[in-house]
Amino acid sequence: MADAVAFSAQWYSTMPVAADDRALSPYLTWSDRRSASIADGLRRSERGRRIYQTTGCPLDAIYPLSKIAWLTQGGLSGQTTRFISIKEYVFRRLFGEYVVDWSMASSTGLFDIRRRDWSPEALDAAGIDRSCLSSPVSPYQMFTRWMPEALVATGLPQGIPV
Repeated sequence: MADAVAFSAQWYSTMPVAADDRALSPYLTWSDRRSASIADGLRRSERGRRIYQTTGCPLDAIYPLSKIAWLTQGGLSGQTTRFISIKEYVFRRLFGEYVVDWSMASSTGLFDIRRRDWSPEALDAAGIDRSCLSSPVSPYQMFTRWMPEALVATGLPQGIPV
């Protein structure tokens, strides 16, 4: 039997979900460039320069910041509870929580890398507030309280650390 479990996922993904955790659009991968004009506009602005300095992420369509802005400007925000990555989606199924580790959060274009929290200015640029994102946690934080269905599906014992 395993002593612990770890998993990781591809960066730069975005999926809007409803309050019942149902996906509201197809999953947007890093290669989806439909938000390029939003990223370009931000990149040319003083606001964009401040966001870049705060987040460390160049303003580009690869990052969730511009994807979320594109989705909210398209009218999706009225039904969206949160925007998450595939890693957060899987984690929710395993542990019943919406959390994101600092390393994944730092690849969103929305995370203040010095304060280790969501950047208010980047959130505003995306057209959302912090309630639309998962809680940021240390990548060293351990989780041990699995959802019962996850234990059945995996055959792992309750309490095994992740």
